[in-house]
Amino acid sequence: MSPHTGEAIRVLTVDDDPALLDTISLYLENIGGFEVSSTGSPGDALNRLETEYFDICISDYDMPEMNGVQLLGRIRREGNPVPYILITGSFSDGLERRARGAGASDVLQKSGVSVKFYTDLIAAVRGAVERFRGGGVSGMAECCSGVRV
Repeated sequence: MSPHTGEAIRVLTVDDDPALLDTISLYLENIGGFEVSSTGSPGDALNRLETEYFDICISDYDMPEMNGVQLLGRIRREGNPVPYILITGSFSDGLERRARGAGASDVLQKSGVSVKFYTDLIAAVRGAVERFRGGGVSGMAECCSGVRV
């Protein structure tokens, strides 16, 4: 799986709420100018991350199959350093610490989803991808090997 050669940032979004998944995708594509692929299943996300190239993964926290921090742990244990943004309706300092400790680039609260949330999400995507492409994730390989969730 090699990096995408196009100009657009390739985003994988994961959320079990189809309406929110569609809305996030629309904003990211139409306002952010990103190429977006979406799935409602963390298991499908893992499969797609193995077979397709994405510049970043955005995932909900609260999903039935596994939560977003567990998904991130699996991604890192498989050795994938893809930048990762966790979105949650139940934001807490403890959740943010766990997510960042597992390697999340950012954690955003989605309750009361508004234009500000989408603006913040687009900025977080751009920032995380720029840092990753610029080598700002030195030590990610070490991070990936020892993640416990």
